[in-house]
Parts: sequence; C-alpha cells; structure tokens
Amino acid sequence: MERVAVTFNETDDTYPEVVSLRPDFPLVPHLNLRSQEFPRSLCLDDRPWREIRLTLTAPAYIEHIRRWLTLTSRDQLHQPGQLLEPLLAASGYRLVIPPEFFGESNSTAHYLGVSITGGENGRIFLATTDSEDAKLGIQALAFHIRCEPQQHGVIRHAPSSLLGLHDLLNTSGCDLVSTLRTIFKDFDETTPFDHRCIIVVSLPKTRTTDGQAESTDTVAFLSDSSIKDIGCDLGVWEMRDGNRSYLLEVDDSKRGGATNIDAINVTPALTQPAATLLSGFSPGDKIRVAVIGVGALGSQVAMNLVRSGFGIWRLIDDDELLPHNFVRHALSGNYIGCNKAEVLAFEMNSLFSEGQIAKAYTMDLLVSGDKAREMYESIADANVILDLSASVAVARSLAHANYTARRISTFLNPMGTDLVVMAEPRDRSMRLDHLEMYYYRELIINPDLAGHFPSADSTIRYGLSCRDISLQMPQDLVAVHAGIAARAIRNYCDNEIANLCISRCNPDTFNITPVNIAVEPMLSQRQGDWTLSVHPQVLRQIAEIRTVHLPNETGGVLIGSFDTEHRVAYIVHALPSPPDSIEWPNLYIRGCSHLTQEVKRIRDATMMHLDYIGEWHSHPDGGDTIPSSDDLKVFGWLTEHMHIEGRPALMLIAGQSASSRFFIDRIAEEYPEPLCL
Repeated sequence: MERVAVTFNETDDTYPEVVSLRPDFPLVPHLNLRSQEFPRSLCLDDRPWREIRLTLTAPAYIEHIRRWLTLTSRDQLHQPGQLLEPLLAASGYRLVIPPEFFGESNSTAHYLGVSITGGENGRIFLATTDSEDAKLGIQALAFHIRCEPQQHGVIRHAPSSLLGLHDLLNTSGCDLVSTLRTIFKDFDETTPFDHRCIIVVSLPKTRTTDGQAESTDTVAFLSDSSIKDIGCDLGVWEMRDGNRSYLLEVDDSKRGGATNIDAINVTPALTQPAATLLSGFSPGDKIRVAVIGVGALGSQVAMNLVRSGFGIWRLIDDDELLPHNFVRHALSGNYIGCNKAEVLAFEMNSLFSEGQIAKAYTMDLLVSGDKAREMYESIADANVILDLSASVAVARSLAHANYTARRISTFLNPMGTDLVVMAEPRDRSMRLDHLEMYYYRELIINPDLAGHFPSADSTIRYGLSCRDISLQMPQDLVAVHAGIAARAIRNYCDNEIANLCISRCNPDTFNITPVNIAVEPMLSQRQGDWTLSVHPQVLRQIAEIRTVHLPNETGGVLIGSFDTEHRVAYIVHALPSPPDSIEWPNLYIRGCSHLTQEVKRIRDATMMHLDYIGEWHSHPDGGDTIPSSDDLKVFGWLTEHMHIEGRPALMLIAGQSASSRFFIDRIAEEYPEPLCL
C-alpha cells in the first residue's frame, strides 16, 4: 500500500502533482525536482499536460499512478533505451553561451555580458565575451564547474542558494565553496566586483551506478548579489568603510548560505560541427566552397547547406535585391537595395559562433582586372565550385577555367518544375560543358522529359529596360528543389564520379520523378584553332545506321552547338537519312523530307541550345574515310553556307569498325586522325 496526495490546479493549466505521504519514500528515478526534498513528487509523464488532458479520465489517472509505482518497484520504469533523466530541473529561462567558454573549468573566471531577449518576458539570455556591447542587461563573472559522473535521477532537490548548490555538488566530489574561495583570493583591483556571478555546472550522467557517462547536463546558476557581496558570504573578505579587506584566514562559518541563486537552462551557441550533428550528418573536413550566383535558387541552396554545417563559403554575385526578388529569395525585405552576396554572407556568419565562415565578392565572375584578382584567388583555393547562376556563359567560363576544383552546376527550368544538377568527376575527366551537352541531348531523345522547356513565354517585366524581366515561378517549387539540390550537392561532394540528374516535380501532387542520365567522357580532337567534343553515342549511332544501309552509302545531318568564344564544336546527335535521299553503293545525295520539322523540334526542345551544325555520310566497306572529289564539293558548299553565319563547315565521314573522320573549317593536305570508340 502507498499513500499519495494529488493536488489539482484550479486553472487546469499544469499537471496535478502526485506526492508520496511517507517520509521514507526511496530516492528513485523519475521524481520531480522541488525546492524541498520531501515530500517526494512522482513524475508520471513527460508529455505536455495540454496533450494528456484531452483523453485523460479520473480512473485512468489513478491507474497511471498505480502503474508508475508498480514499474518503479520492479526497477522497470526507465526503459533500457530511454534517454537519461535530467539531473537538475532549471527554470523556463535559457542562457546561450559561446562554446569556447567550456574550454576551461574550475579555475578561471570569464567575463560574460548578458543581453535579455524573448519579448516581454525576456526568457532568453544571450551571453557574450564582448565587454563593450552596449545592449547588455547583466554583467557577470562566470565560472565553469565540471563534476564527476553520477547516476541519473538521484538528485534530491533544486538548490536555491550557493550553499545549497555546494551541498548538491559535494555528493559528486566537487567542493564548490573551496573552489570559489581559491578563485576569489586571486582577484586583483581590475576585477569587476560589482558584477553578478554565473556558475555554469556540467554534470555527466551514467545509466547505472558504475556505468560510463552517456551524456552531460549543463545548468547555470545566476546570483542575485554581486561578486563583492558573495566574497563576504564565502568568508574571503569583509567590507569596512566601503572597502574590501581580505581575511588572513577564511571565515568557515560563512559558506554562501545568504547568496540566493536561480537555475537557468544552458544552451551552447551553435557551431558548424553541432549543426552537422543536428542535421544527421557525419562530421568531416570543412570544404571550401566558391558559389557563383546567389539568386532565388542559389540563395536557398546555399542556406540549406550552411544550416547543415557544410562548408566555408565565398559568394560571388554583383546583383542587388529588388522587390520582386523577395517572392523567391532566401533573404527578407529588410535588405532591399543591398547586394545579394553581401547580405547572404552576413546571414551565414550570424548562424554560428565560429566567426566569419562566409565572404562576399560583389562583382561579376566574367569581369577581369586587378579588382577581380582576389575573387579569382578565392575560387582557385576552393575544393568545389558551385555554379548556381543559371547562366550558360558562367558555366562555360568555369568549364574552361584553369582551376583544380571540381564544378557542380544546378538550375531550374523556366517553370520551376524541373531541377538539373550536373557534377563533374573529381578528376575532371568530364567538364561542365560536356555534361551540359549530355543534358541537351537527353531532352531530344527522352520522352520522359517532354515539356521541360515552355512553349510560351512566362516572363514578367519589372522595369523599363529590355533586360528587366522576371519569371513566373512559385516559391514552393523553388523551396522543394532547393532542398533536393542541397542534398545532391552534399552527396556528390562525397563521391568521385560524374553525375547528371533531372528531378521533375509534379506541381499538383508534388511527386518527384528523378531522371538519371548516364554519362561517359566525350571524345576530343583538336583541328586548327577548333576543338571537337563528340558524344560517343554519335559514333555508335552512325555506325549502326551505316551497317543497316550497307552496301549503300547513307548519311544525315549532325546536331550540336558551336561555342565561338572558346572555339569548341559539340557534336551530340546524328539524324538519319531523310526518306527522299538517294543511296547507292558509291554515291549518296541527302534529301530533305521532314528534316526542317525535326531540326525545329530539336531547337524548341532545347531552347535553341542545339541546332543543325553539319553533315555526315558513310563510305562502304573496304573503302577509307578520305574525302572524295564529291566530298570536297560538299564541304565547299557547307563552307559557303555556314560562313554566312560566321560558323565553320563541319563534315563527318563514317567508315567500317565505327571509325569516323571529322573535318572542320577547312580540309588540309594532312588529314586528321579518325575518331574510334
């Protein structure tokens, strides 16, 4: 039999308290801490009372008490995998302390300035070591006391005085009074004796009496009196005519009983390792990240990664925040007119206690000169370069730049439904521009990507300039894809290989369909001042078409893109012979039936990124891939027509064994080597 008393609160806004009425009720786990040890209060539930009372009845509450007593008598109330009980119950107030404070313990006094926030109640105390902060509401000397490990749930009551705290800690082998007396004796005239005292106590917890410490509770105790008064209450000195006089021998009758203290929950300020742990990731080396472009998607991707403790950041963007940006940008309207990179770096640096983890460069990546030298040096020092600019010019510049870091590019299609993430391999055997071409090719051959680009214009003008346009795109889609992109970037940084994925989001159901695209290194050949970058599938495709049409010659047109700035011709697809073509064993004349429509479809599907770039035809078995007199005439015709647009002529001659010879811009006396798979 166990006699208990239940006290109900008239407003019913807190738990009915259950206390044991016998004075010898044992010290067991799951007791509520009170200012007095007896009567002992039973902790019946760790859920909020407002949740419990929705379904609770009087008989159920009685049964709850009986069950608590039954399981406690069997030592089964605290389950093996359950979190350990708090050793001390603090008030509803919380003190946020810089993590470096915990480096010393038991011997050093630290200055802590405390500002109070949290609305009218002021329930959050923010501690700083900056003594010049004018916002401080409390100035204190703080001491960190680290105790020996002890079993959870065995502390009898919450202390309300310095002596009570000493008695509590003395059970774990910590003589608080002696420790403080030693510290106080070393104070000199520079000590701020009018400051209050904060004692931060770390209490390692074990599950069993002789077990290993599994976790640590940290609680702060704030005095209501100054260091000057506490020194008197500890018998270290006494006050005479307003002056301190050290005692030759400590007055041991004074042990802190007159110094009242309040317990406050402690939270260390956030660090990047802590953010990594809270996000569920394993800590690792800090990756140096250079980010190009922090607009709508870029700002949200970067902030997602930063909040998970990822990276040391260099942000590059020359754009300012305008009102229409705040529909989709990670930053708020408080920063209107500010540079995007600068204020995003400010927000990143405000998250963690380590100091500056982000730096901004308010310039365009494509500028040059002395002003940009520091920016380029920061990019060169990066482990990974993130292109979040959604700019083809930026991506191409990064692809050709002489940096050792791998590049990762991510962007949205104009409607915001599809996210594209392209990651170079660590050895950069595939460049960003090569992955870009793989992406375009997939748009024209994969029916699962139909509608990736819009058929109608979805832009909105926000100014008078022809460039003052913005896209119609909802924030919810940007947020979804920003989360996917952040996780993809983190994952890709952990592996060595190239990756290319398009994540499609149904805007009605928000179901995500990933389209993973297989990639392999492109074939490359230098001819004059042009570089050919050839998708290997083009040679396979042409070899297959050639074999089907043997013994006749066959042909078609080449699809790709010219980068005239970097002098690169990208060949990514080959169209087969139109049905009205003439195919003989020693002659091929390409027709044009349906060809215009197919080229237009390719242009539309890729928003003009892929187009007609040249011709291909085959030679029969037993022959070679040397151009015939007719081939030279065709190349002359190509040169005449392509040069009108300032582009080079491009021709491919396919032979047996998947061997193909390319000719670009001119056919020299010394023919280029064939490209083979």
